[in-house]
Amino acid sequence: MEWQNSAVVSPEVEVDPSERVWPTFNHEIGLTEAREQIGRYKRANPGSISASAFTRVAFERILGQEGCAGIRAYYALRPDGIPTLVLVGVDEFGNDMDDGELSEETWPCPPICPIGSALDS
Repeated sequence: MEWQNSAVVSPEVEVDPSERVWPTFNHEIGLTEAREQIGRYKRANPGSISASAFTRVAFERILGQEGCAGIRAYYALRPDGIPTLVLVGVDEFGNDMDDGELSEETWPCPPICPIGSALDS
């Protein structure tokens, strides 16, 4: 089953795009659940990139845009086949601000991994 956020898109009712509202919630996850989800990914993708790091500059640039209400991360592949993320700002209606700031230059793990992180075990 494909997951859709009902605050942005409703499969049963056609919603006027000008009436869509970007959801507001804190995205919090506990350490145990986070470790379980990361572990499932690593088992399903052995030897693959397991994390990508950005500096705060990327987030500040994107979130600092007028009308930016959040960030969307697109899964992507670099020309050399290494997985990465492309970040784009999202407006209050859930639309990509694709004519604005974008970020990609991540630090992939491996090889640039945290030392002793409870999430990277």
